Amino acid sequence: MIAAALGARPAILLSHIPIDMPVPETPLAAGLPADIEQPELRAWLESRTSLDHRARLRWAIDQVSRC
Repeated sequence: MIAAALGARPAILLSHIPIDMPVPETPLAAGLPADIEQPELRAWLESRTSLDHRARLRWAIDQVSRC
């Protein structure tokens, strides 16, 4: 309901990380790989990738190829 009231997707609210936030010393959330970053976290929340090694590598390669 909060996401609808704000006109935002729930994944954006769940994965928002302020620009001025210091680099975390621990994973962004329990059960996540320690090296996951905000764009990949959002992709996982939106079911565009999974967290196994092969899927994470494929997601990273896809992101690089888009640049």
